[in-house]
Amino acid sequence: MGAINLRAVAIGLSSLLALEVSALMTGACRPHDVPARERRSVTFEHQTPSVSPAVTSTPEVVSIERRPAKAKALGAGVRHTCALMADRTVRCWGSNNANELGRGLVPKSNPKSATVPGLSDVHALAVGDHHSCAVGHDGQARCWGMNPFGQLGTGSDKFSFAIETVLGLSGLRAVAAGTGHSCALGADGAAHCWGLNQFGQLGHDERTRLPARVAGLAEARLIVVGNRHSCALSTHGAAVCWGANDSGQLGTASVASFSVTPERVVGLNDVVDIAAGPSHTCAVDTDGAAYCWGSNRAGQLGTGTRDNADAPVRVAHLTHVAAITTGSLSTCALRDDGTVHCWGSNTHGKLGDGTFTSSPVPVAVRGISTATAISAGESHCCALSKGGHVSCWGNNEDGQLGDGQSGEGTRSNTPVAVHL
Repeated sequence: MGAINLRAVAIGLSSLLALEVSALMTGACRPHDVPARERRSVTFEHQTPSVSPAVTSTPEVVSIERRPAKAKALGAGVRHTCALMADRTVRCWGSNNANELGRGLVPKSNPKSATVPGLSDVHALAVGDHHSCAVGHDGQARCWGMNPFGQLGTGSDKFSFAIETVLGLSGLRAVAAGTGHSCALGADGAAHCWGLNQFGQLGHDERTRLPARVAGLAEARLIVVGNRHSCALSTHGAAVCWGANDSGQLGTASVASFSVTPERVVGLNDVVDIAAGPSHTCAVDTDGAAYCWGSNRAGQLGTGTRDNADAPVRVAHLTHVAAITTGSLSTCALRDDGTVHCWGSNTHGKLGDGTFTSSPVPVAVRGISTATAISAGESHCCALSKGGHVSCWGNNEDGQLGDGQSGEGTRSNTPVAVHL
């Protein structure tokens, strides 16, 4: 904070004129602080000889308020994070080794959020391991980042510095991004996938880098993708999955190598949310109960054990769940009271409970009480809270927590505010 004063004094035979101009500027605040303000005060003072009283004009105060940027959706990848902003732009931060931030390869990482150029009027956002996709108001999908398997949807597996338009699709309402493949959902409920397909995760047996329709899937209202499998919810509340099933992640009560067509998840009805991790899957039903299935070697199913499950098992000690997200060997759930609970591996403190101790049952994330959305990456997790603020916790080696820091020593086992 600093003040600059300029005083000019002119003395005549019968009058004295003084002019004082002062300016005061305040600095910007962190996202969770009171919005920064700029105040400019200008005062003019005029004095006559003692035979007349002094006359002072009323100071004019001009206030300009700068409000912090607000997010409305978010997604976490392996070492980068992106947010869909209230103005329909996208901001990303963290690792940029494969153009994950959409700004070329310089810098290699950025611990501060930056706008992805060329994207506007975005309505949906998905963040994969090392690539991201967005759907615009025009109903087209655009992707950027890593592309060795054609997951950008251009028909090529060549690296691109640009934001690429996915070919052959229009009228989209949602998109999903995983490790080596991506999927999109049309307004008609049809799903299309593209990219890596060694386990049938595209929903067909074709090898194509262009979008192809998922066979046997209609009237879908939500689609998600993991490492080697994909899942969708129907308008009737049924959950279906396809792709790799070596850990039982399809939830069919059997362990098979894979399925190229959607298989109904057994024992679940009226599902409202679903999330696909590397080798496990979780869902939430209308009663607010959370269920998980698949690999459980770090306790990511939340049952209190480390036994795999080829069919849904209920997450212990957790009720009133509104949404769920799956990371690498961990899972987090958003409750309808705005709190967040996580379980599984606690590498880098990604459970957010202030410790580095893993837990096979849910533990509360510290300091989160008004969350509206959550997203888990490989070893970090983020939450969107009321007011459009974002906070993240866990690994921060590449600045994926977005607090302006990076490096191994900057990891956090409790949430930190993202500088949007």
